[in-house]
Amino acid sequence: MEVEWEEICREPKVERIVPVYNKTDVLGLLAFLREKFNLWAGNGSCVEKVWKSYRDIIFEGIELYVPQIF
Repeated sequence: MEVEWEEICREPKVERIVPVYNKTDVLGLLAFLREKFNLWAGNGSCVEKVWKSYRDIIFEGIELYVPQIF
């Protein structure tokens, strides 16, 4: 019995984005976070909204200032 093991056992490759943190534009990210801090800290809403806002700001900063490879 001949079996095509290569097709059966191989998982499909999934392309994903990998951040390259050691090449981060640190000064740009720092300025971005300082600019957004007042917006985030001045928000007097519930804890869940504050943490969601914080998370959104961090992800936006990573997207803008951390290079990514595919």
